[in-house]
Parts: sequence; C-alpha cells; structure tokens
Amino acid sequence: MKKAANFVGFQIGWWASVLAAAGDYSWLGPMVVLVLLVAHLRAVQDRLNEVRLILCAGILGVAIDSVLHLWGVLMFHEGPGPSWLPPPWLIGVWLIFATTLRWSLSWLEAYPKLAALLGGIVGPFSYYGGARLGALWIGDPLFHSLLVLAVTWSLLMPVLFVCSRYISSHRSA
Repeated sequence: MKKAANFVGFQIGWWASVLAAAGDYSWLGPMVVLVLLVAHLRAVQDRLNEVRLILCAGILGVAIDSVLHLWGVLMFHEGPGPSWLPPPWLIGVWLIFATTLRWSLSWLEAYPKLAALLGGIVGPFSYYGGARLGALWIGDPLFHSLLVLAVTWSLLMPVLFVCSRYISSHRSA
C-alpha cells in the first residue's frame, strides 16, 4: 500500500508542478510538493536517510538540469534565481521523484540494466510531456535533445540506486 501511495504522490506532485508552471502559477507546484514531502517523511521510519537520499538526488538533478540548460537541451521560463538554475517547480519534481527510489521504484534497484533502459525511455518522455504542456522547452533539434536526455537518464537511474544503497548502508544512529 505504501508503494502505491508513493507512486500516486509522485504523480500528483509531477502534474501539479508541470500544470501550475505551464499556467504561470509556478509557486503552486513547490507548495504541493512540500506537502507531499512532509506526508512522505511522516510515513517512513528512517527519516534521516530518506532526507539524505532526497537531498542527494535533488542536488544531482539540479546539477544535471543546469548542465542540460547550459547545453541548450532544456530551456526554462524565467525563475527567481540565476537563469541557468532550474526553476523551483522543477527542483520540486526532482525532490518528489527522489521519494520513489526506495519505495515505488525500489524493485528496479536489483535490475540496473532495466533501470537504465526504463530511465532512458521514461525520463525523456517526462520532459517531453512537460514541454508539450508548456512548462519548459526542449532544444532544437528535438531528436538530438531527446537523445541527450535518454543517455543522461540511462546513466542516471543506476547511479541514483547506487546512491540509495550507499545511504541505506550507512544507517543513522
């Protein structure tokens, strides 16, 4: 049941963030994500390591999206921070996505090749969906940008599970 609730929570966070950003209510997504993160952290037992994983994946995601922006693969609407930094709603999506690594996506950890394959397919489609809804832009040529996203996510998914395993093996006192 927790895995299903986690999956639904991620979907709510993604849709709220993307639709709100597309509708010029970009502040709404981070608010929804914050509520979901609090609920998630209340539901897990090992909160400290869960926070560590969320922060690790969030920092990694912000760094990756920043580089992809600098390369022209992703373009964001103007945000409150530096122009190269992903907007708050996208940072929120990274944080809520991180909650799935030890829960609804935990089954993928045992299959790194499958995680890479699914990451290479689902990751780009997530950005493409966000772009089609108007929350961000994907650079031209589209095929090139989607290919870069596919390679990035194929590498990223196994790395995120390594991070999860490493953090879980260092239990808090």
